Amino acid sequence: MKKNVKESDLPEICKEINEKITNGVLTEVLSVLGFPDRLKYDRITIEINDFVYREYCQYHYDGMNEYLGVKFLTGVVKNDNRYYREIEITFKNDSGVIQDVAFPYDNNGWFTDDKLHRNVWWVGIGDIMKKIRDENPSRFEFLQENKCNIPSLLSFPALEILYKSGYTLLADKILCHKGLESKDDAFNRNFKNGTSPKTIFQIPKRLYKEMKNIDDLNVWDNVRKLTKKTDLSTDAIKIILSNEQLMKDIDSVYSILNAKWNGKRLFTVETLVNYLNRLDVYEAIDNYEGIIYLRDYLRMCDFIKMKPKIDGDSLKREHDIAARLCRQIRNEQLSEQMESRCAELQKYNYEEDVFFVRGIEDYDDLLDEATQQHNCVASYARSIAEGRSLIYVMREKKAPEKSLITIELTPKTHQIRQKLLAYNCPIRNKAQTEFIERWHKYVLKCV
Repeated sequence: MKKNVKESDLPEICKEINEKITNGVLTEVLSVLGFPDRLKYDRITIEINDFVYREYCQYHYDGMNEYLGVKFLTGVVKNDNRYYREIEITFKNDSGVIQDVAFPYDNNGWFTDDKLHRNVWWVGIGDIMKKIRDENPSRFEFLQENKCNIPSLLSFPALEILYKSGYTLLADKILCHKGLESKDDAFNRNFKNGTSPKTIFQIPKRLYKEMKNIDDLNVWDNVRKLTKKTDLSTDAIKIILSNEQLMKDIDSVYSILNAKWNGKRLFTVETLVNYLNRLDVYEAIDNYEGIIYLRDYLRMCDFIKMKPKIDGDSLKREHDIAARLCRQIRNEQLSEQMESRCAELQKYNYEEDVFFVRGIEDYDDLLDEATQQHNCVASYARSIAEGRSLIYVMREKKAPEKSLITIELTPKTHQIRQKLLAYNCPIRNKAQTEFIERWHKYVLKCV
């Protein structure tokens, strides 16, 4: 069916659509692009308002009037080539009167000339269904039984195969999936628009047959990742699939299975499951918690170059020992990185009769300041090492080891970024404030 559509025709078309929407049968006028000799419906982009079919529309109320925004696919002919774009029509819900028309856009600008309007093809759902009825009666019967999903089923023909192959729960989940931006993402992430389960699913037959009653798209995605990113056997993946705790954090499982010592992998799927069950029995650590502990422990062992102890029943203890060693190594590394920076800080040291200010001397000094002041300045170690923060301590001369005020300067302009007492409390003592001002003037003079 080919129909020339002009801008002047749009109000009448919208009025008809509006009447159908009111009657709740928009599918009778739902339109997609096609050609007289063959139908093309790769994607349907018309939408319907909230109070009819939530999936298909944009509905707007400005406090006075109700509006519907309806998008149609359109086609244009340029240099004997057909191009597809969208026309978005906004019209009042109660009158069918057009409020605004936004025409297709490409790199050359908006199409507003006569060529656009002379070459728009409209093919109604009725035309599509008639063609399907004539060419494929069994498919026509199936679509008739699933009227509410006709647009989606036309957009994703493979869903019909899934329904007919017994994957009803999965197909339904894809149609109504809200966790991804669009049905395209939900479908294309894990499946192909094939003509049989073998060409639709991106995983081995033994796995997708096992997953017939699973509608969780995350599970399908995780199984796909395991088949694509690992060399695990189908039987090994089936073991993971059967363990709900393992499926909760497949990335951690993947990390554990790839962990090596002296070039050899530490776990197979079977030994991992046995180890986690042993943790559950002897340490009261369930499988999910055990995965997290084990993942972190193996990463820390790799960092400190220590062989993991995975033949006992003391993961928590080994985890804590590894964590302590990691902290020691990181502290040593930070201390080395901070050494030259801390030496530079000392050039702005300043003292008077009552107070003095000095730069942080090393990493241990920074930790001591944080402990005494009950603040987070210890986390500034890397910023100090990289020259992004200049940290100073202000104390009384009669108690040089007792923290009083922590001060941070900006590295380029040497302005005071913050100056705080213990527990991040503001300074209210006039003498302290005036001393800091004098010291800051000294710093700026030295720069």
